[in-house]
Amino acid sequence: MTTTNVSTPDIKTLTEEVRALKQLIFEELIPRLNKREIDLRNRWLKTHEVVRLLELSARTLQNFRRNGTLPFSRIGGVIFYELEDIDRILRERKQVRSKLERKRKSRIQK
Repeated sequence: MTTTNVSTPDIKTLTEEVRALKQLIFEELIPRLNKREIDLRNRWLKTHEVVRLLELSARTLQNFRRNGTLPFSRIGGVIFYELEDIDRILRERKQVRSKLERKRKSRIQK
């Protein structure tokens, strides 16, 4: 039976390897993971991005497609929404009412 001498790395070598690994994580992996976040510089968003952005359910988004509230494009099985359309719809439905206006309106309706 032959025995081989396997040298164990010293602390300095291990420290350097850990430092190199940390460098790799920060330079390579984290930017790749960050790309999975919604990038609002993109002109087109996928369904899951719109759901996350507007905090809607996928079903509500489907209803918006069906009733024409939100225009969309389909390529194959992937649905895309234009960011400008989302912004326009939000601006169109923006409601600015003060408590005083709501009080006046409720008095008129009585």
